[in-house]
Amino acid sequence: AASDYVIWDNELAGFGLRIRPSGKRYWFVRLRQRGRHRRISLGSTDDVEAPIARGEARRPLAEIALDGLPKRVAAKVAPVLADSVDEFWTDCARHWKPSTQRRNRNALEKEILPAFGAMRIDLIGRAEITRWRDDYADGRGSRYNRAVPVLGAMFKYAEQLGYIRKNSNPCKGMPGFKPNKKERFLSPVEFRRLARELDADAASYPVHVAIVRLLIFTGARISEIRDLQWDWVQLPRLVLPDSKTGPKTIYLNRQAMAVI
Repeated sequence: AASDYVIWDNELAGFGLRIRPSGKRYWFVRLRQRGRHRRISLGSTDDVEAPIARGEARRPLAEIALDGLPKRVAAKVAPVLADSVDEFWTDCARHWKPSTQRRNRNALEKEILPAFGAMRIDLIGRAEITRWRDDYADGRGSRYNRAVPVLGAMFKYAEQLGYIRKNSNPCKGMPGFKPNKKERFLSPVEFRRLARELDADAASYPVHVAIVRLLIFTGARISEIRDLQWDWVQLPRLVLPDSKTGPKTIYLNRQAMAVI
């Protein structure tokens, strides 16, 4: 009969993924305590995400490491938010794209830590989040909108680690600020002026001019054209293996194909 297949985590010793012959996958942690091996199930991959399972595995591993040392019976005390950042970032940020990591790190350092870094996680409640939100009502709502999902993810992680009660995330359901969308379209006169400038600079800055023209003709994001590789050009389309929203196909009109 077929046996289970195990994949071990290369960063957290003892943490692994067990794959059953049926295809079902389960997280577990293997411990050695006083000469005997123990295996603790952490749930199936359908129910528990990898960062959460890894965080759950850290607790029994830490307890084993302290086994035999004097202990004081006490309730589990939640850390201050600043002290939990490294663990949260190690377990969760690896699953984000580089651009998302940069944006979330900026929100963490500039918006979240100054407001809550010195506070214990379990003492940050709905009232504190509401007051924090009100501070951004002076026109900085977009900064709050970018930061609150990151803070919410930190509280979700804290729930899984047992620092706060289940379903007590104070960021859940907090309203964001409505974006002040501004639509601005170039007039025919402005388009002609831009075209003249591009024609004048084409000989000196051919790549830069080509990028601007492709942005105009495709409506793509700057990074999608700036970082374009020839392997992704499959006329009459661009087939991007990844973008902000995942794999993406951009169809080219006659003008864009002429630039390519």
